[in-house]
Amino acid sequence: MDNLRLRQLLRRLRQNSLRGEEMEELDNWYHQLKGGRHDFESWVQEQGGEEGLKTHLYSNFNKKLGQRHRAHQRMIWYRVAAILVVALTVGWFIIRSTQLNAPREAAIKPVKAVPQPASNKATLILANGNSVQLDNSTDSTMRQAGVNVKKVGNGKLVYTGEPVANQQAAVAYNTIITPRGGQYQLVLQDGSKVWLNSESRLRYPVHFTGKERRVELEGEAYFEVVHNGDIPFRVVTGEVTTTDLGTHFNIRAYGDDSKIAATLLEGSVNVNDQLSGQTQLLIPGKQAKIRKGDGKISISNAQVDEVMAWKNGYFIFDNEDIRQVMKQISRWYDVDVTYQLTRNVRVGGTFSRSENLDKLLQSFELIGNIHCERKERRIIVSN
Repeated sequence: MDNLRLRQLLRRLRQNSLRGEEMEELDNWYHQLKGGRHDFESWVQEQGGEEGLKTHLYSNFNKKLGQRHRAHQRMIWYRVAAILVVALTVGWFIIRSTQLNAPREAAIKPVKAVPQPASNKATLILANGNSVQLDNSTDSTMRQAGVNVKKVGNGKLVYTGEPVANQQAAVAYNTIITPRGGQYQLVLQDGSKVWLNSESRLRYPVHFTGKERRVELEGEAYFEVVHNGDIPFRVVTGEVTTTDLGTHFNIRAYGDDSKIAATLLEGSVNVNDQLSGQTQLLIPGKQAKIRKGDGKISISNAQVDEVMAWKNGYFIFDNEDIRQVMKQISRWYDVDVTYQLTRNVRVGGTFSRSENLDKLLQSFELIGNIHCERKERRIIVSN
């Protein structure tokens, strides 16, 4: 389709005066966009220009991450992918809304509820087995083993105070569990801070005693540890122990992942695997991956922006397999995913974790040339 014909159709579309065959012509052009760069550029101009689209999507993201250093070519890819997603999504809604408003679509279809992004919610299992539901509700405080436990309304649980002398020997362990579609923050009794991602579990003492501060993690969490050279802070994930030496670090240890990943942002940590007997010292900007089954530790440069995207409110995918992408979507939106794929599909781009799920799936469709069908809380991904 040449530029003149495209402009004519878009003008008639805005005037709601398209005939049936013109609508079909425009719809066919839309589905063939990826085959013609010239048509795509025309469409971008019709929507306000490339700069406007880039500014809209990237201004908040760059402020959030503080303009971290990334490879120049990767940033170009992200920007181009983002422009494509925004432009085509706008085109999709214009065309589809016009079709739905046409006289031949007389029946009004019921609107299905869209699964919402994760919110601040978790379950606290106390040492005596009782459970407390945590969310964004009003602040409340309780006493446990001589320590104040305060639930703060913005999705945070804070432990403060020192236990009395006669309670030092009795260590009470709590467990905080975030479900799929949940996240939560925790301040431990020593002042160390923990951010829990969706579908994660942390077991920890109400107050720390003895020669170490030991917690147990399943899932993913980011730690900002208050350093104490005399009492090391250790995070245990299965056979792997990460020991703080004055540190900010992230650990990803989901049960359905083939590897455990520890990423260091500040300070230093020792990573030890009991199965292989290996121990590695990490410095900032490095990541250790421990292969489950044999405990082999490999060290590489960390893509820190990607690792920390979940905590900063984003998804960042760098040409990642769609199954790995949908694992994160499943946990964050509390949905189940099945696949009917006949080829490998990879996705790249930056997306807000507060995005409407249906819009996010439409972006994946356009980037990966796939189809994502949502039935309530179940998504079917197919070619």
